[in-house]
Amino acid sequence: MQNFVLENGKKFFIHPVYKKYAANEDGEIMNIRLRKARKGNLINNGYLKCGITTGENKIKSYLSHRFVFECFYGLIEKNKQINHINSIRTDNRIKNLEVVTASENIKKSAKNRNFGSYRKNPKKVTAINLVTKKETNFKSLYSVGKMLGINPAQVSMICLGIYKTATSKINGQKYYFRYFD
Repeated sequence: MQNFVLENGKKFFIHPVYKKYAANEDGEIMNIRLRKARKGNLINNGYLKCGITTGENKIKSYLSHRFVFECFYGLIEKNKQINHINSIRTDNRIKNLEVVTASENIKKSAKNRNFGSYRKNPKKVTAINLVTKKETNFKSLYSVGKMLGINPAQVSMICLGIYKTATSKINGQKYYFRYFD
């Protein structure tokens, strides 16, 4: 049995479970019946997500990078994750995806964003309270964590645009953050 379909000169490899869908090496996912390829929808954590119709005509939400990987290499083991080699979460080309353990994925993410150095190499941060619109400047990510009860790594990810907001464990208010010089 053929495990791929051709569309516009591109090979789309059929998913091992969801046979109505396939993915190509560029990270596009196609509904085989509709012959419509797309990359997915951007979600708030920076990844692309796609909707897959199951055999029971229910829609299953799937992270696009996981779906693409499974089309080429089969189902992912329960204790494994898919890592974007170049750290760009929307780059789901098959050559940019690799299987790693959760701890390997966390270490790579922290290393690429330099989260471990927020005490040694402080970055100045402005916190904007989304209710009061009051802006407060902090000398470091660590000081934000101490004063607002928000994980410094999460603050950094908001400054980088990966997350949108965080809620303070101290006062329960939502905050947006940005770096300043």
